[in-house]
Amino acid sequence: MGQEGFLTSYAFPTEESMAELGTARAVYGMAMETLLSHGTTTALIFASIHSESSKALVDLALQKQGPRAMVGKVCVDRHCPDSYIETTEASLNATEDFIIYTQARAAEYGTWPYLAQPVVTPRFLPTCSPELLRGLGDLAEKYNCMIQSHMSESIDEVEFSARLFGFSDAEVFSKFGLLRGKPGPERPGGP
Repeated sequence: MGQEGFLTSYAFPTEESMAELGTARAVYGMAMETLLSHGTTTALIFASIHSESSKALVDLALQKQGPRAMVGKVCVDRHCPDSYIETTEASLNATEDFIIYTQARAAEYGTWPYLAQPVVTPRFLPTCSPELLRGLGDLAEKYNCMIQSHMSESIDEVEFSARLFGFSDAEVFSKFGLLRGKPGPERPGGP
């Protein structure tokens, strides 16, 4: 979490570059080719906060017909660089739009279980406000989506989360409906 850490030096700048759709398509295309060339059949993927780039990743997985891709549009509304942050409302709206887009596009390519599926993706607790977490839990429930995040990854992150929320990561995720059983067998959005 420090200013010289991995997130600041590598992750955030790389993810910020995905704002450019051409860059995102190139990077995600190479990633899909690498996964396929190594025999990967299923991948759970954090995309970026950029909706159009996240949708491009879904489209690539569908066009290539693999690997099965569970893709998350990353959600953050605090404690990130100014150039890599969303408002709570924008994050929730973009996430819902991404879920609807992914489910509709995937349905065009086959039957359930779809080759591409949306995943609700709070980056990790320090980068998400309680309001964002609550809204993401509601979206996961409404659309019967899987959830992915980072959890208790380092001593610094655990301590920072505890200062922000007063509970363990697992307790916070559970409180906001983001730590639950596997989505039901019915199609996304209901039976």
